[in-house]
Amino acid sequence: MAQGTSNLKNLDLVAQSAAELQGLLSSGILTSTQLVEACLAQIERHDRQGMNLRAMIAIAPKSKLLEMAQRLDTERENNNLRGPFHGLPIIVKDIFNTDPDLGLPTTLGSFALRDAKHSKQALVVQK
Repeated sequence: MAQGTSNLKNLDLVAQSAAELQGLLSSGILTSTQLVEACLAQIERHDRQGMNLRAMIAIAPKSKLLEMAQRLDTERENNNLRGPFHGLPIIVKDIFNTDPDLGLPTTLGSFALRDAKHSKQALVVQK
């Protein structure tokens, strides 16, 4: 599998397509864990600092994201791919219920729903 963070130096998350990223994952040049780390760094760099975009309402805890990424890396090592997006991080709008263990809000953009709780994730997110 991928070695260290040197593989991330030339990784352009804005320009790379899902197919290109999947190719890097499949070839072992990159792991899902490294990709999650790179995505979180990109969010921090532009959403919380730098341009301070504040486009992300909430982000799942890093430890849970890395745990999921490691699980997907292990599945890949065992040739157990779930589908064409296996191991690729995604951003989900807050109109979809996510895994309740992640603690992410589903507000539909409404202040009235900021404390709403859900018991399971939406099927579209699960897939």
